[in-house]
Amino acid sequence: MRSLLSVTALLVTLSTASAQSPIVGWNLRGADAVFTSDTSTFVASYVQTVAPAALPLYGIDWDASATTLWAIDNVTFEYGTLEPATGAFTVVGVSNMPGITGLTASPDGTTWYASDYDGVANTQLYVGDVTTGVFTLVGDIGAGIHIDIAMDSNGNLYSHSISDDTLYSVNTTTGMGTALPNATGFAANFAQGMDFDWTDDTLYATIYTGGGTGMFCSFDLTTGLPATMEDTVGLNAEMEMAIQVAAPSDGPLGTLDTACNALPNSSGLAAAIELIGTGNAGDPIAGTATQGPADQFGYFISGPNPGLYITPPGSSGIICIGNPQFRYDSVPAGQVFQFDAAGISDRVVGDGPSDLPTDGSYAPVPAVLAGESRAFQAWYRDGMTSNFSESKIVTFQ
Repeated sequence: MRSLLSVTALLVTLSTASAQSPIVGWNLRGADAVFTSDTSTFVASYVQTVAPAALPLYGIDWDASATTLWAIDNVTFEYGTLEPATGAFTVVGVSNMPGITGLTASPDGTTWYASDYDGVANTQLYVGDVTTGVFTLVGDIGAGIHIDIAMDSNGNLYSHSISDDTLYSVNTTTGMGTALPNATGFAANFAQGMDFDWTDDTLYATIYTGGGTGMFCSFDLTTGLPATMEDTVGLNAEMEMAIQVAAPSDGPLGTLDTACNALPNSSGLAAAIELIGTGNAGDPIAGTATQGPADQFGYFISGPNPGLYITPPGSSGIICIGNPQFRYDSVPAGQVFQFDAAGISDRVVGDGPSDLPTDGSYAPVPAVLAGESRAFQAWYRDGMTSNFSESKIVTFQ
């Protein structure tokens, strides 16, 4: 009954999460059950239904369209679909995965990633397709048990280790995990769940600490620390979870380089940029610069090496991209933009990352591969000098 499950919870708010999105999960404590809730009022909205069968479903996630919920059984290795209303598991086949600790869909609509502890020392990353059950080993994420993985709408992958209670960013090409600066602060044990809300790329998790105790939380991916927390002790649940939000088909791209701050221009504002696209390697990317000085010209620059924060000669701004720098002032044609009276540019970045020009010769560089990153800025005239916008980093799928 909802009245029994909607208990008064200890709610500690460190920052406010903006999205409210539906959650479906699997409670592995006691009689296995399927539950529904949401990202905004997790405990108050929690509703649980006893499943037809007790199953060790340690990996669940919605597909990229958010229409089908997939799961893998950690004992039989069977893969199939999970019915959110009843908890019925429909077996499609037997996966070649040796086990399962985490499962996540890529926003590209076809690729899936899975993780499994090798039983000896390391957790390994696999890539494949849960609709066929076929996965290929990518490499070791790291030592210990990484209990779940989740991917944001830009293809950035993260894992949660219950061996050192830390979040890791994971390289999808090599599998290698890199620890975030701080441990989560939770002594996590047994099964856990986490997933990104693709509405705003907030990472949420159901953290189980043993004996029925735990937290529902979101994380700050700069520090690795919780941003919001809600005590789930009243639910007495050990939860896998998946957020039902479809991947953006053509939306904002890029993560702001917070170490590089754009300086104000003659309008009194610091220029910002927005990048729009699918994030797939080779697909078009449209770019708009805003908050610029009216009528001034500029173009976008890009490069694989963010992190060089200097003021170039003849400029009053900060460049956030080290060598090599690729300029969109000639190739493709027509990429020089002009800010209008409102300080908004009128041109796009380019035809796609495979068309990135090189500085000097403007010969095309090799196509960007899935898993590679590029930083983008706008460089523009500002009276008798020049200036730069903020910098955003895109990791291509």
